[in-house]
Amino acid sequence: MPLKRFAIMMIVGLLLLTVQLNASPEADPGARPAGSDKQSIPNAATPADALLRGAEICDHLDVDEAMELYDCQSEEELKTARAICENTIAYTKLEHAVTKKFGKESSDAMVHAAGQKIREDVKAADVKTDGDRAEVQFKGDGEVPFVMKRVKGVWKISTREIVDGIDKDSRKAWIDGLKVEANDILKIERDVSSGKYKTGEEVIASLKHMSEAPSQPAEEKGK
Repeated sequence: MPLKRFAIMMIVGLLLLTVQLNASPEADPGARPAGSDKQSIPNAATPADALLRGAEICDHLDVDEAMELYDCQSEEELKTARAICENTIAYTKLEHAVTKKFGKESSDAMVHAAGQKIREDVKAADVKTDGDRAEVQFKGDGEVPFVMKRVKGVWKISTREIVDGIDKDSRKAWIDGLKVEANDILKIERDVSSGKYKTGEEVIASLKHMSEAPSQPAEEKGK
């Protein structure tokens, strides 16, 4: 499924990925911080702080842990959030590989080429808070703002706001597309790690080709 389809949902789903390496630029991209244990998303005074701190969770490459970044009120919302998190972790692994092979500059270029955000973009975002609800709008971004909610003192991405207004068939197609895309991204990540790509620009070209190619169910691609 093309990356441009359901663009606002992709921004929500991949936002935390694109700030996570910049949250600890000196760290080994493939390593979990020493002494860190699984825990709920850290409390934060603002939605922007929550997004930046959430990067620490995404960096653990744990889908279940990343699920804590989302506010889900139904089984359907849980399915949606899980698909987003699986996709996000796939992209995070690719970003780790690109950073290790080609450096942070190439990694940032890849992030922006995919239409996503880095730490500096999050810091500059316009955040409007109204009680326990916040809208986040990135500078120069034509998309509608995405919504966060404060749940028991913790700011989380609202899954309900993501799926609201999308009919059942379209939602299923989008989720299926996320899974196909995650598989494609993991293949690129493996190729980066094995040395198939010689430059970050080649990785960006593969992402562009992937986004323009017709989607195919993951089970068929595995045959």
